[in-house]
Amino acid sequence: MRTAAISRVPSGASSTRPPSTNAPAIAAAARAAAPRPSAQPRRRWAGEPHRVPVGYEFGELGVNAEPGNVRGYLEASLRRLGTDRVDLYYPHFPDPRVPIEDTVAAVAELVGEGLVGHIGLSNATADQLARAARVHPIAAVQAEWSLWNRGAERELVPLARRLGAGVVAWGPLGSGFLAGDVTLAADDFRRNAPRFQGENLARNRDRFAPLRRIADDAGVTPAQLALAWLLAREERAVAIPGSRTPAHIDDNLAAAEVRLDAETLARVDEASAAVEAAGGTLLPPG
Repeated sequence: MRTAAISRVPSGASSTRPPSTNAPAIAAAARAAAPRPSAQPRRRWAGEPHRVPVGYEFGELGVNAEPGNVRGYLEASLRRLGTDRVDLYYPHFPDPRVPIEDTVAAVAELVGEGLVGHIGLSNATADQLARAARVHPIAAVQAEWSLWNRGAERELVPLARRLGAGVVAWGPLGSGFLAGDVTLAADDFRRNAPRFQGENLARNRDRFAPLRRIADDAGVTPAQLALAWLLAREERAVAIPGSRTPAHIDDNLAAAEVRLDAETLARVDEASAAVEAAGGTLLPPG
């Protein structure tokens, strides 16, 4: 039995965040219910990791996207997922020491062998997307995109639209900030993010308060407003919000049925464009 899946060329993360081990559970759920799951394999690398500076407190990630490693990454993903093919495969982070063209060419070989259906990119700049697309068609590009991080709208999203690539928006709820009031436990990973630290968090609560009022006026939750706005901005966008509870999942799913009128969309655009979030993001906008 073939189980379709989405996976990523992994990148070893030298942060304090534990690696994901969800692939076996995802594979079991896929076999039982036959949806198309999204899988993030355990982060590993072959050879020396190449350091990528990031804006979170841990300071860097480690990646190695050398072409000779790509096949091994995929084979490990296939074993964990219990399948013989993934529909969409993409580097989680571009390797600063490896041209994106070389990594994409290695994945393209796997497409030719029928092991991968389509190629995507994640956390890439517009320039990297353009260069990658000259090697092989890019089906999707994943980027941080939300009401408090709209940098992708400047170049990346328009380019993806011209190329016919879908946009996978990670962090569409601002790591939960846009879903409502934020309370951080002592071990909450978001404490690594400058926007959730000290005075920055207090400033952001004040600066983005108008969005909560707009949500109330529209009769939706803040999370639904943020997701519905994003889906209205780009027809080919797919939002991938994180959810800690079944109630959050239900709330987020309901956003797909929300249709914001032109006046509400204009109010949201105006409110979010008028302020800049306090604190940096994981990666510079591209």
